[in-house]
Amino acid sequence: MNKLRRIVFALFITLSLILGLSACRDKVKVEFDQASYTIKEGFEQKVPMHLTGVKFDNKDLVVESSNPNVFTVVLIDGFAEVTAVAPGTATLKILYKQKELASVEIKVIAREDLRVESLSIDLDTELNIEVGISEDVPIILTNIVYNDPDLTIISSNQLVATAVIKEGFITVTGVAVGTATLTLKKGEAVDTLVVNVSEGEVVIPDDETLVTFIVEVPMDTIGEVYVVTNLNDFDVEDGILLTKNADGKYEGSKSMKIGHELKYKYVNGKSWDYVEKLADGSEMEDNRTVTITDGMAPITDTVALWAGDIPPVQNVNVTFSVEVPADTKHVYIVGSFNNWNEIDPIEMAKDIETGKFTVVIELEVGQEVKYKYLNGKDWEHVEKGADGEEIGNRLLTPDAETTTVNDIVATWNLPDIVLGDPVTFKIIVTVPETTGDNEVHLISNLDEWSATKAHLLTKNEVTGKYEIELTHPENTVFKFKFVLNASWDRVEVDAN
Repeated sequence: MNKLRRIVFALFITLSLILGLSACRDKVKVEFDQASYTIKEGFEQKVPMHLTGVKFDNKDLVVESSNPNVFTVVLIDGFAEVTAVAPGTATLKILYKQKELASVEIKVIAREDLRVESLSIDLDTELNIEVGISEDVPIILTNIVYNDPDLTIISSNQLVATAVIKEGFITVTGVAVGTATLTLKKGEAVDTLVVNVSEGEVVIPDDETLVTFIVEVPMDTIGEVYVVTNLNDFDVEDGILLTKNADGKYEGSKSMKIGHELKYKYVNGKSWDYVEKLADGSEMEDNRTVTITDGMAPITDTVALWAGDIPPVQNVNVTFSVEVPADTKHVYIVGSFNNWNEIDPIEMAKDIETGKFTVVIELEVGQEVKYKYLNGKDWEHVEKGADGEEIGNRLLTPDAETTTVNDIVATWNLPDIVLGDPVTFKIIVTVPETTGDNEVHLISNLDEWSATKAHLLTKNEVTGKYEIELTHPENTVFKFKFVLNASWDRVEVDAN
């Protein structure tokens, strides 16, 4: 009796183990993304596998090809890597403990078939869709597989429409109002589709009307433009998005209650940091305001500047006209507009009828300028007061309406000098013994006191002095200093 019990118990244990192993094996599952795959002859492709109940490195998990002459396969973590050998169809099998868990059909296309590839978007007309809507458009591929990495779909404007390639079709999504062109391409095979995206049908209640905004913005505007209104408590996150038109203006519409007083401003992006400003960069103290009426015409505005932008510079041509002492032959003007360069001042022309000297200078509106008149190219010829006294700089802050400035010069510091014929003269200088082998240069007012224009002197080996010959017109006011090695750091100084 005991022996019989032991036999029954052993059979029970054995049966339990068999059933347990079978149950464990039943929990192991493999799934493929597709029912079949098409691969080019000579190409490799990774076929994704979704494995449940066992790891990919389990030695009992095996992949095999039903016909290695068509394709071969190896198992890589997460994939079955298939190598297409020759044209034909075979089955990729997944086995666990020698039991088939799943299979998928693999079709290999012959190389000669690949020489002729073609594609087309199976839609004879343009595609019209609405914002936020997606639509599948059939495509026809010949000798091209949809997941070929060289097969692409490109949108001319992804802000308007996007598209992705799927097996047998492309999914097109409307993003914003406008028109975009989709280009399906693989090598020389190309087809296009025009996509028109609209807002769709707008249902307007009887007590409301459609209000359209059209705004011209600065040319360098980047990013989105919104209208922010009192209807949403000026919440920039809930502004009305405007779309850029072909003429560069931004346009958008929204249904609003008739009779409502609308207050609004434009912003460049969803931030008050980039709200519209006046042309001079100052804040717009008041909101734009309009009363909504039934069937009202579009609201047209112009934004001069966005906050954070630099106000554009506005210039104006100003005519300087100056009355000068009799017998004045030359008049020049210098000032902050030419860096007070008296060596190269702006020469004025004499008006034969009035005897005044005039010149037109372009100045920045609102920018203060300082200036003085000269009757020669040197500060020795600066204008003076009626009694010969020094006078301060003349001041001018032009506005957009400034066209002419009338001045009077009472006297000059020096009489007008008429330059004569060129004269050649020599300058000889004695230098300290400490000069050594350093070079001696001369810098003058006629060279704008520029060290880069310094003149090199030659040492007289007999006298030990340095000499130079120069040529300038007679009556030229010539000022100069000596320096070593053409550097202001080594300029001459007094003996003390």
